[in-house]
Amino acid sequence: MNNTNYWIKIFPQLTKELINNNLVKEYIFFGTLKKIHSSHFNYKKLKGISRLSSYMGCSHATTRRMINRLFDLGWVTEDKNGKDLRFVSNKKLFAQFGLEETQFGYNARYVGKATGDIITLSVANKNLEQQQYQFNEKFSTVGKILPKVYKANKAAALDVLHNERNVKDFRMNHETILTRAGISKMTNKSSVTSGKNQMKRWDDMGAVDMDKNRIVKLSDNGDRNCLNVLDSSCYINCKGELWMQLPNKVILASVSRINNNVGTLLSKVKKGANVSFKYNASYFENMLELFANMDQRTSEYIYYSQRDFNLSKSIKGLEILKKNNPLVDIYLSKSLANKN
Repeated sequence: MNNTNYWIKIFPQLTKELINNNLVKEYIFFGTLKKIHSSHFNYKKLKGISRLSSYMGCSHATTRRMINRLFDLGWVTEDKNGKDLRFVSNKKLFAQFGLEETQFGYNARYVGKATGDIITLSVANKNLEQQQYQFNEKFSTVGKILPKVYKANKAAALDVLHNERNVKDFRMNHETILTRAGISKMTNKSSVTSGKNQMKRWDDMGAVDMDKNRIVKLSDNGDRNCLNVLDSSCYINCKGELWMQLPNKVILASVSRINNNVGTLLSKVKKGANVSFKYNASYFENMLELFANMDQRTSEYIYYSQRDFNLSKSIKGLEILKKNNPLVDIYLSKSLANKN
């Protein structure tokens, strides 16, 4: 069964609770099946299980396991006839997490298990949006001109703030950033490696617009005494120079753009082709199956085939900051504070 046009509803407040409670996989099943059919499924016969499995692109065993899990969570109930599966209302689902029913929600495409990466992408973008809003609110307290300068030249605005106006204690982030460690924390994981893996999966689905490595040389000559007072962001290279690693400059795509990218590719599939997203396949594997069924004369197919079907479009590279950049002083102060 073709499941490439299925959707799932993302509710920002609910999503945070799902991530914190490690319930994203369960919600992918619940949200997708509820969106397909809001009344009932017969889940006690092989025919019903096969139908549910075909919707999700997974095995019968996975379907049965997830149904049992949804029963445990109270997200599905059994109909009075003792065989039909019913999904609880959004109101009841929200109430389990102490949330109000009135929540803004928007659609995301179902793309197998990788739908979870789209859900976490929505949280990351919301986090960056809130950071920017808080920064703008705080920045507006230092005058009307500086916020306008900041939009055009962040370094120049910060230079004025820290040097000319001597505002050293600007109590909040000086730029909107998304670190690997921050991603791990945001997705309820304990190691930085989890954040690195998440960034890799986002990049594989074309959700990373920019991921630039930023460094600055602090001194031509560094020694162990320097490293004793600075945190792990600072290091001495093979030439004996003291360098500092700043957080990468990261820009992510929106959920709607990922939806549109998949939709565009689907619109170029050959007539009569049978494409289905497999639940346990990676995003890239599912897209390869889609590419295999596309009309090879289309510009989209030609574009990706010339890039070995690599979906990543992110701008990467190395950016070496000048030592007089105001960001350097800020991150150097953080490095000293973290060590002490």
